Amino acid sequence: MNTLEKMQSDLVKFEKLIYFVGADENGSDLMDLFQDHDDKNLTEALGFDTTVSTSGLYVSLEDAGYTGYFFANAHTPIRKYHEKGSTGFMFGWGHTTFKLVFARTFDELVDKAVSWAKGKHEEMKNEDKKADDKV
Repeated sequence: MNTLEKMQSDLVKFEKLIYFVGADENGSDLMDLFQDHDDKNLTEALGFDTTVSTSGLYVSLEDAGYTGYFFANAHTPIRKYHEKGSTGFMFGWGHTTFKLVFARTFDELVDKAVSWAKGKHEEMKNEDKKADDKV
């Protein structure tokens, strides 16, 4: 299965896809992507304090070895299952959940996004069942 087929079959799309080539090249695009996430989650994901200036963040990314990485917000729609035990669900791209993913290669980025989306889909299915069990 090719990359596009993986993304389509697992209902994943990227928004704000950036290829980070260094502090001097990426302008405000990467910062726009990061602003969609709180500092605690960014710090956890990247492994260093992200509560620095924009230029400091870019230098920290370089120092941490992220030059040449793809960064993206991976989105997947919120699923609403038809009924308890159903495998059928409704969704719309206007109501999504997302996560920052990053990787050295685009294929690895897709694999990480698909893996995350599959986990979110299972959580959604289980949440619906838990809610139905309480009724």
